[in-house]
Amino acid sequence: MARHNPDAVGITLARLDGAARRLLHAKADRDTCIAELHAISDDPMLLGQAAGTALGAWLHGNHDGDRVANMLTAAGGDETVRERLAVEVETRLQGQSPRRPRPT
Repeated sequence: MARHNPDAVGITLARLDGAARRLLHAKADRDTCIAELHAISDDPMLLGQAAGTALGAWLHGNHDGDRVANMLTAAGGDETVRERLAVEVETRLQGQSPRRPRPT
């Protein structure tokens, strides 16, 4: 597996999250979503990391994180990476007050 520059990875993860949220709010069709996300990265590990971060934040009360995570997973995100990172993010955020109430 190729090593990634940590700064470049962080930028790519932010771009994936931002694009997924934009596409979600634009109500883009599935093929458009996948094509635009793949234009940023088609690396299953990076897509899985972005999905896991979004899902973990959603578990803590972040709006739309579940749908963002589903979109990134549909684009080929590694589900094992997603689940592991979601737990890590939620655990890290547990000491902080949620910015929004949890969905019921």
